[in-house]
Amino acid sequence: MIINLKIENFRSYKNETNVSFVSNSKIRKNKDHETNVGGLSVIKNCAILGSNASGKSNLIRVISFLKNIVLGLPNIDNFSFKGQENKPTSIDIVFSKKDKIYNYGFKIIKSNKLISYYEIVSEYLYEIKKTSSYLVFDIEKDKVTISGKYLNDKNLKLYIDGYFRGINQLFLSYINMPDKIIENEDLRKILLDSYLFIKNDLVVITSKDDKNFSLIDSSNVKNISIYLKKFDTGIEEIKFSKCSREEVIKSIPETMFQQFIYDANRLGKSNFTIFNNKDLLQINLTKNGIDIQKLVSKHNNIDGFFNFESESEGTIRMMFLISVLFTPGNEEKVFFIDELERSMHPLMSKKLIEEFQKLNFLFRNQLIFTTHYEKIIDECVRRDEIYFCDKNNQGESYIVSLLEYESRSDSSVSKNYLEGRYGGVPKLEVDL
Repeated sequence: MIINLKIENFRSYKNETNVSFVSNSKIRKNKDHETNVGGLSVIKNCAILGSNASGKSNLIRVISFLKNIVLGLPNIDNFSFKGQENKPTSIDIVFSKKDKIYNYGFKIIKSNKLISYYEIVSEYLYEIKKTSSYLVFDIEKDKVTISGKYLNDKNLKLYIDGYFRGINQLFLSYINMPDKIIENEDLRKILLDSYLFIKNDLVVITSKDDKNFSLIDSSNVKNISIYLKKFDTGIEEIKFSKCSREEVIKSIPETMFQQFIYDANRLGKSNFTIFNNKDLLQINLTKNGIDIQKLVSKHNNIDGFFNFESESEGTIRMMFLISVLFTPGNEEKVFFIDELERSMHPLMSKKLIEEFQKLNFLFRNQLIFTTHYEKIIDECVRRDEIYFCDKNNQGESYIVSLLEYESRSDSSVSKNYLEGRYGGVPKLEVDL
């Protein structure tokens, strides 16, 4: 779980911006919306409201950016506030993994070098126990500080020397490469847990991700069918149906299809999913050849099955979100969803949150989402789970917790929000 997120000089956020997910002890209702982590009570949900271009999406983008930097992915776009390219951009997160709490962060600056788009200014990792922080590593330019209790690891010094001679890469990424062997068990666990939290537990869903249907396969279509009924989509059942190779080749070039198969064999994958903007295909590589199936749906009181492309945008997005949020085994994920209600009826968005909360009663998954649907904040989340985004006249985004405003606990938050009492609403001009 994320306990705290702090950023500075990232896109529209020029100044230091802090978002806390620690619950407020004065709030007594919906106690199932919080969980205890290392003595801290952390909220499971967070709704972020604001007008268009207020900075909501940039709070989601910063998580994608964090993942890309740590995982060494090349998709690094302009990340600093316009005009602040010569100043460092910093990201700092406090998070929990398996009942341990860590604080990880880095500062990077835009590079003028051709071989690298950014330069690492500093990086650090601390373990937090109660009210104290314990150093794991702290790196600033060519100086590294490692906790003394880990210096007896004979490989560590060699790795540190190799790191400074290596490429432009975060130390957390470098030290978790497959060829690095850390003998100190405690250190190895801390480094791996921190890396895997960022890699696997932070799940980002933006408009670009809505058509990544890799989690929909024959193992979970029954579970997805159950939820599609709950959301009144009109779908009775979804399943994978046999499909011929000739049918697939009509919409996917043969060379591209062969490349998919080659890549799967190279990665040791026996099955994979393809979405071609028309059909959702599941490819199974067997000893006897290639088995191809496509997703079809059965609707209430209608004979026959419909192809995937026949479904509405809202139903397809709901199917995607169900496959992500309600996959069995999710116990400590953090889901960031930009514009939760996009393409869906507002009541379906509300139902989605309610079902997530019900399923998450005993778990530590978090749902952090941006939205324009103001009724959600009255009906689905607590007052300490609400933030508002806005921009000042200089184009600088800022975010404010509802708790920073003085208001009665029984007042309508959505009504006050639409009246402009919290900011984050469009300032519409009237023609004269």
